[in-house]
Amino acid sequence: MDIECPRCGTGLSVEVEGEDTQAECETCRAQLSVTVSVDVDVDSTPPAEGECPDCDTAFSIDDIAEESGSETLTCETCNAELEVRWSDWGRQVEVDGFPPDDDDDDDDEDETEGEDGDGEDEEDDDEESEEGL
Repeated sequence: MDIECPRCGTGLSVEVEGEDTQAECETCRAQLSVTVSVDVDVDSTPPAEGECPDCDTAFSIDDIAEESGSETLTCETCNAELEVRWSDWGRQVEVDGFPPDDDDDDDDEDETEGEDGDGEDEEDDDEESEEGL
């Protein structure tokens, strides 16, 4: 391995033996400790893959950053809520599906009806009771 002496700048060729190697600068006689390290970065990971249990649409979760975990997704085809759990860096995937919530339509109907549920506003009921007097 070619290095430069940090004291005098002389170029040296050092034979690396293991993680730490001792060397001596031929010019300034400095005793040098050479430590070799390797940095490794993850460029990409394979996705965790599964299927919606309601409609069998395939999906994937990219960039699994932990050995095991979970994520909530919405199926692009049937809008079911999917609880996805993985382990072994996404090699083992379990999926629970929950059908889309249809209660939103019921809420719209409730808003058009009066509070007494007869489809009329309370003001109409008040007018009728005043006419009877």
